[in-house]
Amino acid sequence: YQCVFASFMIQVRESEIFEDDVDGRAPQPASPWRLADGPCGNMVLRTVTDCAIESLAHQTSFQFRVKEICEDPEADSGFAVSDSRRTRTAVAAGSPVDLVATGAAPSYVTLSWRQGDGADCFFDHWEVSVRLNGTDKWEVDFVSRGCRDLKREENTCYVVGLLESQAYEFRLRERCSNPEATGAHSVASNIITTQRGTGYLEAPNPTAYDPRRQAVFVADADQHLVLRWAADSGLWTTVAGGGVCGFDGDGGAAEAALLCGPTALALEDSTRTLFVADTLNHRVRAVELDTGLIRTVAGSGRPGATGDGGFAIDADLEHPRAIVVTPGGAVLYIQDPLGRPDTVRSVDLEGGRIETYRTWDEGTRLLLAR
Repeated sequence: YQCVFASFMIQVRESEIFEDDVDGRAPQPASPWRLADGPCGNMVLRTVTDCAIESLAHQTSFQFRVKEICEDPEADSGFAVSDSRRTRTAVAAGSPVDLVATGAAPSYVTLSWRQGDGADCFFDHWEVSVRLNGTDKWEVDFVSRGCRDLKREENTCYVVGLLESQAYEFRLRERCSNPEATGAHSVASNIITTQRGTGYLEAPNPTAYDPRRQAVFVADADQHLVLRWAADSGLWTTVAGGGVCGFDGDGGAAEAALLCGPTALALEDSTRTLFVADTLNHRVRAVELDTGLIRTVAGSGRPGATGDGGFAIDADLEHPRAIVVTPGGAVLYIQDPLGRPDTVRSVDLEGGRIETYRTWDEGTRLLLAR
């Protein structure tokens, strides 16, 4: 058979070494063969003949084997098996440097830092911990979302889910896929007090009611915010918007994103999605309430009335001011009075395309007044 190369298969297993080899015994396997982790698990170029295997326990003996995989399995090579090699104790990553917390909104803070020495760390994610000033318990899971997806060279992120009007301490460390190389914490040099939630509205617009959570969402155009009022506590919290006019943040935390003059809301309860008419940005945004992430679902940011038949995010809207979403979240209806004052446009939320739904009449007015 002639091999048409597909990939290298590299496997690893723990092995026991017998110092007294009087019986002529070969190293005995302590575990079955498994595919190698890290770059060695994806070797698809025949010219690349070296790689790093990650997630190996330290101070442990391993054997390795490799074979050439061909498009025709009958042409696969046999395995070449290595001698045993013993890993050493990894040197932990250095602590991050110059960790600083800044810019406290009602429920999020920005962290920035410089990475320390990587040592023997196979980088996995940045781990953020937070605690209320004066307490002993550091919390990890609920604040890590804004930082977990960063690459090692990135050095700023948002910590979300904080309480209003509270003083917090923060710490950060580099988590490694080889746990023994995980670094030590660096504690922020300052304590941050989050702002008090907005207790008044400057330009409130039509609201969206959340019956499951007994809460009301309000778009405040003058403060460029979407706010949530909880009936049980009476507290206001920020759902989306940084308090200044702008466009930023798609794919990230809604609390850290920028809106400009939001004027209308629509809640789809089954998918826990809050749609926002981001009026002065000529867009409609969507906030996933369970994750806190924001994205654009319609509008290119250019004022206009073009794009029917294409993707909604490439279409032009002009000052959308009324939106309705159907139960189940299949269709979003948009009325932009300056772009197409006599029509309503519809967005297929599954396919992402936009069309003209109907011209303006009494039925359309009632649809958008629901």
